[in-house]
Amino acid sequence: MYYQAFGLDNESLKSLADRTNVPVEELKAILKSPLNKEISQDMVIKMLTKTTGATLMLVEYLLSTIPVFGSTAACGISYGTTYYMLNNCLNELAEDAQNVLMKALKVDE
Repeated sequence: MYYQAFGLDNESLKSLADRTNVPVEELKAILKSPLNKEISQDMVIKMLTKTTGATLMLVEYLLSTIPVFGSTAACGISYGTTYYMLNNCLNELAEDAQNVLMKALKVDE
């Protein structure tokens, strides 16, 4: 969904390639985010463990075993982990979109 909003889907890349006379394969080769493919459970787990997510998930689980206080703390950790992960995903897609446009417009950094 977001890769479509950033113009990273196949149709958008083909349209950009046609307008800029850059082969679509070159534009696709620039994409680094794992989100440009299908989002799977394995990919989400990999992204969580790539960050401090694995540690936070363990702390969240341990805190959730404590009545009342633990549930409240686990909720906060869950929110923070989700926010961080989604923010990171959007930043990766935005970087991919910028790199694709720079390649299409033949701009060197």
